[in-house]
Amino acid sequence: MDKSTLTDLLTAIAANPAVATARAISGAVKDLIETVGKIMKKNKNDVVELFEGSYGTHLSQASRSERYHTDAAGVEVDLTVG
Repeated sequence: MDKSTLTDLLTAIAANPAVATARAISGAVKDLIETVGKIMKKNKNDVVELFEGSYGTHLSQASRSERYHTDAAGVEVDLTVG
């Protein structure tokens, strides 16, 4: 994955958030989902949990941390708005 399109897109976005266009983000998300899908397919029943979602751009967003938990796993999302 070190030489993947996903890595290239995420590195570019991290270096210059202004390049985070909808197309770049869409491409990164597509590549990430494909990568996760390949891992899940390879590992068969080893999946613990899957979290998915999105943040709309039609409303103003505020920086915040969000936590989501299930019996099997948890995830923390830090949303930074600049």
